[in-house]
Amino acid sequence: MNAACPGRADVSGRELAPRDWRGLELLAREHGDGFWILDLDRFGENLRDFLGPFVRAGWPNTVAAWSFKTSWLPPIVRLALKMGALAEVVSRHEYDLAIALGAHPTSIIYNGPLKTRDDLERACALGSRVHLDGPSEVSDILSLAREHRQRLFRVGLRANVDIGQSVRGRFGIDAESGDLQRAFRNLVAEPNITVNALHLHVSGERQADAFTRRIERLVRLVDELWPEGNGPDYVDIGGGFAGRMPESLSRQITPPPPLPDAYGGAIVPTLLRRWPGGGPCLIVEPGMSLAADTMQFAARVGATKTVAGMHHAIVTASLYTVKPTHHTLDMPFRIVPAGRAVLTKGTTVVSGWTCMESDVLSRSCPYKLERGDWILFENCGAYTFALNPRFIRGTPAILSREPDVGWVAVRPADSVQSWLDGFRT
Repeated sequence: MNAACPGRADVSGRELAPRDWRGLELLAREHGDGFWILDLDRFGENLRDFLGPFVRAGWPNTVAAWSFKTSWLPPIVRLALKMGALAEVVSRHEYDLAIALGAHPTSIIYNGPLKTRDDLERACALGSRVHLDGPSEVSDILSLAREHRQRLFRVGLRANVDIGQSVRGRFGIDAESGDLQRAFRNLVAEPNITVNALHLHVSGERQADAFTRRIERLVRLVDELWPEGNGPDYVDIGGGFAGRMPESLSRQITPPPPLPDAYGGAIVPTLLRRWPGGGPCLIVEPGMSLAADTMQFAARVGATKTVAGMHHAIVTASLYTVKPTHHTLDMPFRIVPAGRAVLTKGTTVVSGWTCMESDVLSRSCPYKLERGDWILFENCGAYTFALNPRFIRGTPAILSREPDVGWVAVRPADSVQSWLDGFRT
């Protein structure tokens, strides 16, 4: 089921990792026996390729917002900003981090379910795109606007809607009960508040037709809230898009995820019917779909054993470095064997170095792995670094290959001292 072709390049023909076992061993001596490998060029390609179908479908006014929670790696963030993406953050910590990494405040979208009054005041004062998630935030903005009549507050509203999903999520303001509509009326009744955006994000619905239902519901809300036609400056359809992935991974998902270029055709026709001459800016938040295939994780087989007739390989990776959302899919990978040209057939369960039974990375490796082999796990670019805890082992290094320089550590591996820094020892 999993890719197990020693030395194989990715589909673009570009080698993402050292081609041989010796090259991986050399990197391990300097950076540790498990490390991420970043392909920054792939991220740039993914961003361009994702936006292209929206332009070709007839909506050139489409902008991507890069999700900090998916990955706040500085090289990723800086490239996204350089390519014209907005910064999408969901906390004050991420907000300040975005500014520290070079994002202009006006290019920041501030989402998230828990913003303090101080957070709202700072972000609005700096001209950021603030999306109110609930009645508490609406009340805080009303209070701030009444205290500061000389200032204009521009905010968006996150809508919680029913598009036929099995479970309604907990984020946003309920548009089906009328809560969102009441919040809108209360806000625009203040002379110094403008509601300039609608935002919608539905989790777990990645099929293209689900995005058609999202944009149709957003357009109906626009017509309801702005009946005279002067609609919002932009609509934000959120994230949840599928990205490119190996076939061995996609066939484990039911129904199979669409290719990223399907989304432009699913969303744009609804916008063109409503605004045939052009309308509000469309913001998309393709976090996982841009990041997933931009990193691999290189792990050495550290131990093998047989239990109840089943061969096991314990590797220097874990679910935290490879699949921190704890999904149950077998991760795709390729094998770089140690000291032998031919891999022996035989099923191996591949598991991580933690002491948790759930730390299983693949139950169906079709080869008998041996100690010293290397495994290169694919599709490890989304959430892995951001969610990786200092649990049992430290955070591994992140390596990138730079022209005329070679392999460099974007981030070095944790040491005992880096664990202790900040504590009063």
